[in-house]
Amino acid sequence: MGLHCRERNVHEAFFFQPPPPTPYEYSYAAGRHPGGKPDRYVEEEGDERGVVRGSYAYLDPNWKWQKVEYVADPETGFHVKNQDESAAAALPLDTAEVAKAKQRHRALFAAIAERHRRVNGAVAASAKEPPSLASQPQPQPRQTPSLSPYAVAPLLPHAPVETDAVKRKREEHAAAFRRIAEEHARIAAEQSRLSALAAQFGEIYD
Repeated sequence: MGLHCRERNVHEAFFFQPPPPTPYEYSYAAGRHPGGKPDRYVEEEGDERGVVRGSYAYLDPNWKWQKVEYVADPETGFHVKNQDESAAAALPLDTAEVAKAKQRHRALFAAIAERHRRVNGAVAASAKEPPSLASQPQPQPRQTPSLSPYAVAPLLPHAPVETDAVKRKREEHAAAFRRIAEEHARIAAEQSRLSALAAQFGEIYD
């Protein structure tokens, strides 16, 4: 069975040839609304060598006609003839609001760049000059604390009010801490008792 299938595949690969391309030609137009004026057109034709040429046109959202022309052949495949023109024309146009926003962005960017340039220049200039004595911090006289009875103490932030849930969790934590401490005390006492017994038996056998 396997040998028969392999021989059939070899026979089809070497002896079966696809039929030659059939020349054809078609075109149509369509509109966005039923019964409305067409706003897209398609034309395509193919020859006996398998070369396909065509184009399609449509009305874009900016109410401008866009047209793309293409060619497809067995050697080079599919490619657009006016690719650069169609790509540039497909870019949306800036509205008045977008143009104003871009202008404000460029002005703000230039202002920030100028401010950074001035700050960097001032920092570089100060790094080259030695620090003067006037710019160095001077020791301040020690202030004696006021003994006036009317001195106002600094206000401390108010402690947060403990909610019932926090109080309940705090009590559970304290109870668990006490249980653990008692358990550790019992373990320590048991270890002391065992150490004493071991020492006692050691003295007996000695």
